[in-house]
Amino acid sequence: MDKISSKYIKCRLFNSENKNLINKNILNFYDYYETKNGEEKFLITNFKKSPHFKSLKSSNFDNYEIYLNLSNQEDHSVRKYMKLINDFDEKFLEEFKIELKEIEYKRKKFYLIIDGLHRVSLYFFSTKNKYLPAKYFKINNFS
Repeated sequence: MDKISSKYIKCRLFNSENKNLINKNILNFYDYYETKNGEEKFLITNFKKSPHFKSLKSSNFDNYEIYLNLSNQEDHSVRKYMKLINDFDEKFLEEFKIELKEIEYKRKKFYLIIDGLHRVSLYFFSTKNKYLPAKYFKINNFS
């Protein structure tokens, strides 16, 4: 496979009953969810619906910051994301490939981002391309 269309790239967003992304107006649509210990833990949707990508499009990182706080992602911050944005170079993706997992949903093949949601968002936002070239991703179906 030499490329993947952006419409087939999904992401996993943390969610829980007491920190619902839908109720917080961070996300208004998702395809399905994954459960863990009986709780709806992750919402699966196209990466363009994520706070990561939406923040780039709007130049407003408020919902991204709210999402980080809700999901307790202490290793991420708006400041770190801004640095990644400012330092972004497409060639960076050749060394730090986006890790994807092939999934099936409603009898269609999609690719779930295992690692690289920030990089995918930056790539598609900055290039305006519709496809992710194979040199920038690797498929890992064991994650």
